[in-house]
Order: sequence, then C-alpha cells, then structure tokens
Amino acid sequence: MRIKLSQSSPLQTALDFCLNSLNQTVVLSVGDKQQSALYEVIHTLSVALRRGVGLATRVTAAQSLTQIVDRHQIMLSSGAASLKHVVAAFQSLVWILTESSSMLSPALQSAAVAAFGAVVKVT
Repeated sequence: MRIKLSQSSPLQTALDFCLNSLNQTVVLSVGDKQQSALYEVIHTLSVALRRGVGLATRVTAAQSLTQIVDRHQIMLSSGAASLKHVVAAFQSLVWILTESSSMLSPALQSAAVAAFGAVVKVT
C-alpha cells in the first residue's frame, strides 16, 4: 500500500520526468575526467539499492534502474566505460536477491528481478 502511494506522489512524478529527460549526451566533469551523466545516475542507483533506507527507496531505485537500462540499452552494451557501472548495478542486484533474500518484501523482490533481467540483457 505504501509503495503504491509513493509511486503516485508528486516526488515520483518529478523523478519520472528527470529519468525521461536523462540524455546520454550530457557530460559531467568528474575530477580530471569526463563521463556521461547516465553512468553517474546508474552508480547512484546501485548505491541506493544496497544502502537505501526504506522499502520505497530501494523499490524506486530498482524500478528506475530498469527504466534507464531499457531506454539506453545500446549505449550501455557498448564500451568499457559503461560496463563498470552496469557491473556495479548487477552486483547490487545479486546481493539484494541472494544475501538479503530473507528480508525481501514482494514489491522489492519483483522490482529487483525486473532490474536484474534488464541489466543481464546489457552485460
């Protein structure tokens, strides 16, 4: 019930808008290197999957990861730069589905399995 309520909130609407407008051509300067903002978002979602506080945070991170990977599948499957971030997401999902499987709610399990399937298609 709480997950459904949080998915219809104004914050979720804003997050969906940001994910829809995420473009792989946006480049961030990270130290002395430049990388796509897409990689930074994937990294942040991977961290939220493992360390996120609360069920809604983890479910939204998994759903957002699924959406990003499905939308940018071609870019993510080409190049070593993207592979590092996709592998981190993969490891976070494997950890959720194996190590913390006894604590999984059905909503998180469903979102994590969907994200796992999307990430596996890219790797």
